[in-house]
Amino acid sequence: MLNGRVNKEDLSVTCVTPRGSSIVDYILVSQQSLSNCSDFKIQSPIELINEFNLKGLISSRSKPPDHALLSFKLCINTCLLQDDNPSDQSVNSNSNQSFRKYNFHQIREDFAQSDSCTNDILELINKIECNRQTQEELDNIYDSLTNTIVNEMNQEIPYSDITCKSKQRKKWRKRQPFWNDELKELWDTMHQKNKLFMKEGHRLRRKRLHEEFIESRHRFDKRFRYFERKFRIEKCTDIERMQTRNPNEFWEQIKQIGPNKKRIIPEEIYAPDGSVIHDKEKVKEK
Repeated sequence: MLNGRVNKEDLSVTCVTPRGSSIVDYILVSQQSLSNCSDFKIQSPIELINEFNLKGLISSRSKPPDHALLSFKLCINTCLLQDDNPSDQSVNSNSNQSFRKYNFHQIREDFAQSDSCTNDILELINKIECNRQTQEELDNIYDSLTNTIVNEMNQEIPYSDITCKSKQRKKWRKRQPFWNDELKELWDTMHQKNKLFMKEGHRLRRKRLHEEFIESRHRFDKRFRYFERKFRIEKCTDIERMQTRNPNEFWEQIKQIGPNKKRIIPEEIYAPDGSVIHDKEKVKEK
């Protein structure tokens, strides 16, 4: 059990409810893997919401859970085999920056039925039946199988190489439209009460801080529901007025309520060999 062993200083509770707090969530590993585990953390839902800016997901039907998130780092020692092919090495050196995306919707029925692929698979089956005495032999057979499948995919399935930036900015989530300064102040107060409660070790002070945290959370939930109801009532009232005064504006407002969908007609056709043609002139001829 990692709780209290990997990081002895982190003995925080894992569940906080109005009735009390307790440690009911654990991470169990084998005795052999215990030395490979490190950086054990217990993070409350409120801390995670602040860290990843998820306040926009809070609603009357989506509240922060009572249970905390348990995480740790697992260090595994592996042996990386080097390939003599310089082209493969150049691809592997940039694997953290790009990847290959296959269009499996265009996979043909005769995939992996070519003569070269069939011969490679039969040869691998023969190796499995004859040479599978050691782990190294099994690893080599598995590597040969994956290389055979990947080579066949590169030849038969359309793909595109996608390059990703090394540093990606966190996705900004919009807050609720009725979020205001009062809710922000109540949220910050609740967050501060939660931090004090999680760090306190004295039993009596911890009980008092727990009551203060539950009370601050109750005040935030109450005001949040109030502003949410008020916003919905005002929205319904505005729609009723538009229906009676301006029908065109009414339907434009209705379109904005639902999810935004982009309707794009694909300008592409399938060739007899299964490939995709994007040439506009050829598409118009069809």
